[in-house]
Amino acid sequence: MRPLVAIIPLIFLTACQSAPSESATKAPAETPKATTTEPGLTKAVSKDKVFSMAVPDTWLAFDLADPKFKAFFEKFEANSPEGAAGMKQAAESDVAHFIRIDTSVKDPGKVVISNVNVHSIPFGEVEPAVVAAHAKSMAEILGSDQPLDNEVVQLPAGKAGHHWGLAKPGSQIGTDIGFDTWLLVDPKSKKGYTVTFTFPATGFDANQKLARKMVETISFSGS
Repeated sequence: MRPLVAIIPLIFLTACQSAPSESATKAPAETPKATTTEPGLTKAVSKDKVFSMAVPDTWLAFDLADPKFKAFFEKFEANSPEGAAGMKQAAESDVAHFIRIDTSVKDPGKVVISNVNVHSIPFGEVEPAVVAAHAKSMAEILGSDQPLDNEVVQLPAGKAGHHWGLAKPGSQIGTDIGFDTWLLVDPKSKKGYTVTFTFPATGFDANQKLARKMVETISFSGS
């Protein structure tokens, strides 16, 4: 199977407070559908109702009609106009199909975010060579000349690729940021899903454990 080049998550722009990507295009904001799955986590479903994942109760969708999110966003925007612009553009993009933002974080430079990108062509199987190629592409973005740590693991939703790392000085996305990325395939459509978490470098290990707990809850409709 031909390896897929990594889709660079627009959320990186928000986390490092960079200018928004010029490649983003507008898509309708998602309307989450939620049911409690376990204490502290709530099942959130994407607008197309294909992808779902349980997230902490403070992780909200970008929705300015939601008073809780609006209050968070206005404070965030006051402290980081560029970061807020990037966050808004990411939410309106047709690249990120599912976005959740941790609204409990007070420091705008340490906002924790998850987003899901969907590959537009059939992905096939999650194989070690594909995951390694994806990790290599992301390593270049992070300013690393070494492959990122990567593995293939079995999740309830199916076989998943996993790679993770921290941005290096001089990277394209700034520093003091780490990411944790998962590759899965919807068994029905065979499309690949890239699930990316961005975390501040400080406390990365603890946040990575939270990400693993969350990906264990991923499911696809009809699977």
